[in-house]
Amino acid sequence: MSRGPWIAEPASPAALLAGPTAGVAGHRLAELLPCQGVRFLPAAPVAPATGLAAAWAEGIAMALARQEPVITGDGTDLVLPVGQGGATVALALVEGLAPETLRRASVPWLLERAELFVQELHLLADLCQDAATGLPSAWHLARALEDQLAQAASPGGQGFALALLETFPRARDAGQAWRQIGRLADRLAGLFRLEAGTHHLGCGVFAILWPATTGEEARRAAAAILRSLRRDELTRVHIGLRAVTPAEAPALAAVQVQNEAWAALALARRRAPFAFAEHADDRIDPLPPPPAAVRRQLARAWRGLDRFALLLLSGSLPVPADLASRLAGLVPAGTPVLPAGAGEAYLLLAAAGRPAAEALGTALRDALAASGWPVAVGIAVFPFLDLSAGTAPLLARRALLHGAFLGPGSVVACDAVSLNIGGDAFYNRGELVRAARDYRLGLRLDAANVNLHNSLGVTLAELGRHQAACACFEQALALAPGDRMAACNLGFGLLAQGRRPEAIRAFEGALAGDRRQPDILVQLARLLLQEDRPQEAAAILVEAEALDPDKAVLHRTLGEALWAAGEADKARPRLERALRLDPHDPWAMSLLGLVYAETGQGLDLARSLCQQALERDDRPWELWLRLARVEELAGTPAAALASLRAMGRQLGRQPAALVLAGRLYEALGQRRQARRCREKAHRLGARQVGPALVTETSS
Repeated sequence: MSRGPWIAEPASPAALLAGPTAGVAGHRLAELLPCQGVRFLPAAPVAPATGLAAAWAEGIAMALARQEPVITGDGTDLVLPVGQGGATVALALVEGLAPETLRRASVPWLLERAELFVQELHLLADLCQDAATGLPSAWHLARALEDQLAQAASPGGQGFALALLETFPRARDAGQAWRQIGRLADRLAGLFRLEAGTHHLGCGVFAILWPATTGEEARRAAAAILRSLRRDELTRVHIGLRAVTPAEAPALAAVQVQNEAWAALALARRRAPFAFAEHADDRIDPLPPPPAAVRRQLARAWRGLDRFALLLLSGSLPVPADLASRLAGLVPAGTPVLPAGAGEAYLLLAAAGRPAAEALGTALRDALAASGWPVAVGIAVFPFLDLSAGTAPLLARRALLHGAFLGPGSVVACDAVSLNIGGDAFYNRGELVRAARDYRLGLRLDAANVNLHNSLGVTLAELGRHQAACACFEQALALAPGDRMAACNLGFGLLAQGRRPEAIRAFEGALAGDRRQPDILVQLARLLLQEDRPQEAAAILVEAEALDPDKAVLHRTLGEALWAAGEADKARPRLERALRLDPHDPWAMSLLGLVYAETGQGLDLARSLCQQALERDDRPWELWLRLARVEELAGTPAAALASLRAMGRQLGRQPAALVLAGRLYEALGQRRQARRCREKAHRLGARQVGPALVTETSS
């Protein structure tokens, strides 16, 4: 089967007369009917609460009753029905008609104008909608951004965020890539439902527009997208984010917002296979080094010293001009004090260790707060491991970031926790190599730190180093046998290496202390199903359903487990519910088609569902096998064999497919081919266990 991507139906005129395209539609109608302004209303009775003047309300009622244009108000306003297919879908309220328009405003002429306008709307629909995915297009995004900027700049307006997401589907040809892009569009639309506007810009690049959203909320959403898509057989996912505040909205244009989001996307590409970046991230370092001039001064100050402490004083106010005099009597004479701008200064204490530095830092904080300059203090000591003296300012910065978690005015010396926090700062920006470096330094200071082992393992896993990542998770579990996060991470790491039985044991360990984890329960059930243990999987999924009953993947997997256990009648309602929750899931769609065929619900419907599933994703061999089984039940063995051949090399590798091929060749009278298939299936260790052989292979 090779039917190409499905083509979405264009947006209706009624849909185009709302939201960001309403302004474009109104502008075009004003060109057809010169006037002062245009508003659109749905074609329904207008309640008094809408605030329309009585003349407008009366004109609307007459236009709906007569299904024709009505002049209202002082004779210069018009209620114009906008129709499609013989029905009125919206009403245009045209205000202040030009005198030359009024002279020609007969009912036939106005109806002709309305018909021309509807034709323009259909052209607008082509511009607004991406045919391959059914999502709004790049042209629609530009209008939506203009609308969001206007709303944000208005009194009481709220900020918004634009995210550009690019992915790289695994595909053997353009048609398959196109279908994968369509599937990802369905996933994104399902993830956000009505909370965001998702657009397709072409070539697998999506734009997600979050209205009434702060930058922090958008960052959390971007991180959630990466987590969700990481296990979708995608090789890379990058997100560029641009959050807009109400204060900056008046000075921005839509094209500038898009360009800055594209720049952030380009930065995300350089970070990691799965990463996001925010606008201006390339100019904002979470742990910046001191200015070059200050670095040179510090290097001269510690030259020849075998031991010193570096204190970084940071306050919300500018550095006082008399800072040195304020510190007089608190620090030894001749101690270098170097203002570093932005409310910060460095103080170098020769021949001092951590206790002396912490005591001095506390005294300085108290004295400066009393003199009107409240500060926090980050401390680095040298020597520190085997690092050079030049790293001291960077370590002091990590200590300062650590102190920010403890509260204002903290005095903190750099330690393993500081390095963990520094690594997290880099990890959150997608700078995985720098994050791993900080986590490793932290473990050199504290090899028993479970959080550091976990963090390093997650970072290595994202870099594709799954074996090293599993070693980190195993070390974390050796230190804390009941650590659920480490056990869960170990399960995913083992799964990435194809070590499924070990992954099952790891997920069971993650649930040992607390089974109220629906996501882990579903993952464990999927693995048990792949291991031909459907009854155990079904029992676990019933347990998960009590915790989270509205998860599509849960009902899909439970339906598959029941079907694999030979209970197709019980599987059917589960799969139907999974499709209601996620109407575009090809796996559930295909399996439901097979269940319909096996339970006598209609072979035509079963075949249609299996074919629709393959139109969305024709990569999984199981979907072809299910269609072949439906064709066998329909009594069309030749069509069933054609579906099996579409599996390609998998036909010779999957016992279930070979067993079915043997039956089909036998039905066609090709006994030699049938015998060969049965013999090869036997060599592969095929067991006649029915549908349990047809389980999802992807995690």
